[in-house]
Amino acid sequence: MELDRSKRLLEQTKNNYNLKLAQIRNNIKNLKATYNNQLGVVNDLRDVLATFTVTAPSSGMVIYKKNRLGNKIKAGSMLDPFNPVVATIPDLSVLNSKIYVSEIDISKISAGQQVQITVDAFPGKEFTGYVANIANIGEQLPNSDSKVFEVLVKLNGTDPMLRPSMTTGNRVIIEKFDDVLYIPIESLHAGQDNMTFVYTKDGIKQVVVPGESNDKYIIIEQGLVAGTNVWTTTPDNTAKFRLEGEELTFNSGQGASAGAAGVY
Repeated sequence: MELDRSKRLLEQTKNNYNLKLAQIRNNIKNLKATYNNQLGVVNDLRDVLATFTVTAPSSGMVIYKKNRLGNKIKAGSMLDPFNPVVATIPDLSVLNSKIYVSEIDISKISAGQQVQITVDAFPGKEFTGYVANIANIGEQLPNSDSKVFEVLVKLNGTDPMLRPSMTTGNRVIIEKFDDVLYIPIESLHAGQDNMTFVYTKDGIKQVVVPGESNDKYIIIEQGLVAGTNVWTTTPDNTAKFRLEGEELTFNSGQGASAGAAGVY
C-alpha cells in the first residue's frame, strides 16, 4: 500500500512537472513573440528617424525656407507632410532684385526696361539689370496706405559678392533724352493762367515750355538757352521782374504741370 501511494505521488509530481513545463514553454513563446513585435517597432522607429536626417541634393549655400504664413522654418516648427522642405539652396547663377512700385507709377514700368542697381553692402559699386516680370495684382504692404505692385528685376551676370536677401536700390530707366536743356524742377513756377515760367538772374520772368521730368529735373523745350542762370527759389520783389516770352503760352498749348517720366 505504501508503495502504491508512492507511485501515485510520483505520477502526480510528473504530471505537475509536465504541466509547469508546458506553461513555461508557452510563456517563453509569448515572450519571444512580444520581443519580435517590439524589435519590429524599434526597427520601424529607426527607419522613421533616418528620414529626419536632412540632406541637400547638392553642395551650396543653405537658406531658410518659409511656411505659408511667411515665417522661417526653424527648430520647433511644425512641418507640412505634403511639403517637408526645411531649407533651400538658391541658384546664384540667376540673381533677381524684388522692388515694389506704387500704383501711381506702375503704368510707366514695362518688361525689358533697363535698371541701375546698387547694393547697400557695397557702396559705390553698381550693377545693371532689366525688368523681367510685373505683378498683375497690387498688394498692400504693412504700415502702408497705398497699393504697390511687385516688380522682379533680373541682374545681368553674376557676382560672387552678392548674397540672397541683400538690400538693393533700383533705378528703372523709364526714358532717355539726349542733348536737351533741363533745369532743377524747383526753378519752374506756374501762374494762375497756366503759364509756366522761370525767374532768371537778369531780372526776367521768362515764359517757358516744359517737357518731361523726373523727381529732380525738368526738360525745357522752349524759352531758355543753355547757360542762363535761373533762381531755384522764388526771389524777392518778383513784381520788378520783366515778363518775356508770352507768345510761347499761346503757341505751345501746354499747361503748367509736367508729366512724371524720366529716370526713377
